[in-house]
Amino acid sequence: MGVQLEDTIVIWGAEFGHTTFSHDGKVRASYGCDHHANCFTILVAGGDFKPGLIHGEIDDFTCSVLRDEVTVHDLHATLLQ
Repeated sequence: MGVQLEDTIVIWGAEFGHTTFSHDGKVRASYGCDHHANCFTILVAGGDFKPGLIHGEIDDFTCSVLRDEVTVHDLHATLLQ
């Protein structure tokens, strides 16, 4: 019997977004190590969340939201609902 997540929501998130480049562009080893606080990914499972749903999109440089931004306030409201 598998784990049932009908009444449980599992949330996975990171500290904040990681860029695909180094801001100074001089140190190749640091590519992908810079951070951007306005774009990040959170994975949720269980509850009434639709499996496989992808919501929102960021640009190729991981610096700007292109569509369907979710604010922290809206995420919290959704989780509490």
